[in-house]
Amino acid sequence: MPARGGDAQGVAPVGEGRGIPGVEMAMMTVKEQRAAGFRAVVLTVAIMLLFLGMGGRYFHIMVVRHREFRQLARAQLNSTRELRGIRGSILDRFGRELALTRTLDSVAVDPGMVEPEDRERVARVIAAAVRVDPAFVRKQLDRDCRFRWIRRLIRNPEVSARLPMLDIDGLVLRKELGRCYPAGAAASHLVGFAGIDGGGLAGIELAFDQTLRSRAGVKPVMRDGKSGAVSLPADLSAGTVLSEDGGDVLLALDLTIQAFVDQALNDACAEWTPESAVAVVLDPRNGDVLAMASRPDFDAVNFPDEPAASRRNRVIADVYEPGSTMKPLVAAAALDRGAVSFRQTFDCTDDGAWEVPRIRKDGTRRRGRRTIHDHKPMGRLTFSEVVVHSSNIGMAQIGLELGVEETYRHIRALGFGESTRSGLGGEEAGIVTRRSEWTEVYTLPSVSMGHEISATPLQFAAAFASLANGGVLYKPRIAIAVGGKDVPPLPLRQVFDPTVLRDFMTPVLVRVVTEGTGKRARIPGYRVGGKTGTAQVLGEGGRTVGYISSFVAFAPAESPRFLVFVLLNKPRRDRGTPYGGTVAAPAVKEILERCLGYAEVPPLDGWDGSGGTGRTGSLFRGEAVGGRGSRRSARGGVEGAGPGGRSR
Repeated sequence: MPARGGDAQGVAPVGEGRGIPGVEMAMMTVKEQRAAGFRAVVLTVAIMLLFLGMGGRYFHIMVVRHREFRQLARAQLNSTRELRGIRGSILDRFGRELALTRTLDSVAVDPGMVEPEDRERVARVIAAAVRVDPAFVRKQLDRDCRFRWIRRLIRNPEVSARLPMLDIDGLVLRKELGRCYPAGAAASHLVGFAGIDGGGLAGIELAFDQTLRSRAGVKPVMRDGKSGAVSLPADLSAGTVLSEDGGDVLLALDLTIQAFVDQALNDACAEWTPESAVAVVLDPRNGDVLAMASRPDFDAVNFPDEPAASRRNRVIADVYEPGSTMKPLVAAAALDRGAVSFRQTFDCTDDGAWEVPRIRKDGTRRRGRRTIHDHKPMGRLTFSEVVVHSSNIGMAQIGLELGVEETYRHIRALGFGESTRSGLGGEEAGIVTRRSEWTEVYTLPSVSMGHEISATPLQFAAAFASLANGGVLYKPRIAIAVGGKDVPPLPLRQVFDPTVLRDFMTPVLVRVVTEGTGKRARIPGYRVGGKTGTAQVLGEGGRTVGYISSFVAFAPAESPRFLVFVLLNKPRRDRGTPYGGTVAAPAVKEILERCLGYAEVPPLDGWDGSGGTGRTGSLFRGEAVGGRGSRRSARGGVEGAGPGGRSR
């Protein structure tokens, strides 16, 4: 038998070589190589797919959506910055500033920088510094945000001076453009105010907003990686659009005359404590509004805190019954049309009561059902005495002589029943009864006495100015230049014959002041023409709850430079009936006297204001010569005829 040891020299059986290190390592290397090769193939394929996907995405971005992403990139890198212009200024007729734009302080808070336990203290400190309610500041600090406004556009210099001294975490101070009103409460109702965004909200600020408003521009800017704005070089800033400043508005108002009006109206309100009061000064030669005041008033600097009633411009927004101030307008119309003569007399009765007659179709009259009263019996009065002593009965008779058609036509020709078109927001048109509703028993006599008709103070002052300037109705001129362009005076129509006014009506209105109900408006050295008015304010059941006391006057009567109208609504009544001659005439006198001195209008030698001397010349020719009855005779009437055609 062969020995077992010979087997060692033969081939080893299967499986018996695994324990040999060299063989085992060779076998493992082959396996790893195969695995590595497989992994390499997979990785290569993955990389190829990745690059293929990236290439596809790149193609999608750079080719398919190239335009979209290019615009997005430009939007991120390139932006624009708004260039704000300056709102135009509002100036008086001599260029004194009433409203202008300045850089003002605004205050905000960052609630995230204030610890909750410290918010109460911070709220008190900020509120005291900027003069707001601490509860409001605390509410803003409790907000879950990073920015809340506390107070914007601080116009008070004392408040602005304290802001830099506040060392408070979370306090944000910013500079903004805002409106300032150097004149304060002077003419605040006329000037109005603008909002935080710079847009006009009332008065001139609103009426001429398109002229005053600036036009914003834009400037291209490039942003860096931190979104910081970097200005572009000049050659790359071709897209810049410069801002345009707003235009200025030059008012007809005179700040000096406005000061006269404010002082006189304040004095009258202090003495008579009315619910409201107004005053307006016109230049009757061209309709310029030289001053305008309303009470209660407000300070335009702090307009957001003022009550709405104080911000109301009652000169254009309130209507009232003119009362007796209306009488000269109807009387002048009757003279102008020749319906009455200057020498004509009227039976105003010995007991102060008169029944309005009904006029039949055939022209005859019968007893009426309406009785008109005077404040005292006056007996028989001449035409001028009817106006001077303000007789209701006499004016009712003059109105009947003029007739419904002519009275209505003159009322409308004087601008009653329509807006003056001053351009100011909130202007009322007044009320005139429709022609179809007029009656000879009620409407005609009432309107002749200044009742059953209403007008704004500006509307009435413009109408009355026609008696002072030769019979021309002017549109009230608020601004004399807008955006650098002059605004000429605008005469609307010739209402009265200037000869009738010069020879007859002006002397009558002067007598109202020298010897009638307007004696408290006398000014030594100057002839003043005017008329008082006292209208009842009726409550429930027709009960009198107050009076409207007014006075209108112009001077110097021979060549009027100023017309002043003052009205007090419901003045105190503890001194008896607050007649216009008692309540309003002194204020008108004060304003007129100061205006005449300011304009250096020379006084008349020997005229003491009472009419006792100097009553000579063409101004009073009508009183000496007699009437304009020839005008009525030319129309087929009877000179000197009174109501009913009876000879006087």
